[in-house]
Amino acid sequence: MEVAGSVNTQQRITYDLSLIQGKQDSSSALEHSLGALRTMAERRRENCLTHPVCFALMSIKCVHLILYIILVHLSVDSFTYLGNSLSSSNSLDKEISTRIAKANASYGRLQKRVWCDRGLSIETKCAVYKAVVLSALLYGCESWTLYRRHIKLLDQFHQRCLRRIMNIKWFNKVTNVKVLQKAKTQSIDTLLTLSQLRWSGHLVRMSDDRLPKQLFYSELSEGHRLRGRPTLRFKATLKKSLQNCRIAMAHWETTASNRRVWKQLTRKGAAAYEQAKRRAHAEKRAATNAGTESRGSSIPCHVCGRICASEFGLRSHLRVHR
Repeated sequence: MEVAGSVNTQQRITYDLSLIQGKQDSSSALEHSLGALRTMAERRRENCLTHPVCFALMSIKCVHLILYIILVHLSVDSFTYLGNSLSSSNSLDKEISTRIAKANASYGRLQKRVWCDRGLSIETKCAVYKAVVLSALLYGCESWTLYRRHIKLLDQFHQRCLRRIMNIKWFNKVTNVKVLQKAKTQSIDTLLTLSQLRWSGHLVRMSDDRLPKQLFYSELSEGHRLRGRPTLRFKATLKKSLQNCRIAMAHWETTASNRRVWKQLTRKGAAAYEQAKRRAHAEKRAATNAGTESRGSSIPCHVCGRICASEFGLRSHLRVHR
């Protein structure tokens, strides 16, 4: 697959593209080229994009063919492209781990200069966190299709960083909502919702010949779904984001065609969604505290009459009478 100096690079690229599209009938040429691709995959698994063919493909804007070469012909499970970890199984587990690792590295580099500097205010530190760490954590999140476990991992890192910045320990018993209020920021779920709605509006306003818009509105013409629960699609995530922000699904594309109106609507809907989440959290916490108080602090043991402070304490005490 190495491009020789005597062979025209453009002719070699044309041959490779015709091979990918199935226009080559020579079995010997097909076997030789695929063997060279496998050899390059084994020896340059992490540097496939540095191949001269890939650089030439980039110059003629055939990035989708590069992805096809690497994922299909090279049999590579995952690789890094433009900072994102792409997987042949469409799983975001490695991408989320990579994002958290990169954000953690960005946070660690600013430990002495920013986070431990007592001359900087909390507002300044939170602004630096949003600009450096949070942007590294959510890089490329507009096209993510996240499950609840992914959001939980991202939110844990988000809360851990904010608590370290504001020096909030676990024994202070400060809730996550109060941490977000003190930092004047939003939860990871709301930030993801806002980013995906912004990107969806950008897709709608694209011209019809753009590849992202064609992929967004396209459907598979053949094939069948595997047994079991289907994997989560980006359109399902978008539908949930529209419902959370109380945007009408029937006319959202028409609304998104106006950039200024869509920007105001998404920001207003994301803010309302964040406030609704905080109210629900406060009501749930109040109901839990009310239920604890209603049960009372004096629960007698039916065997010996000892007064226990809670039901858990009563269950622990009953072990003595076994």
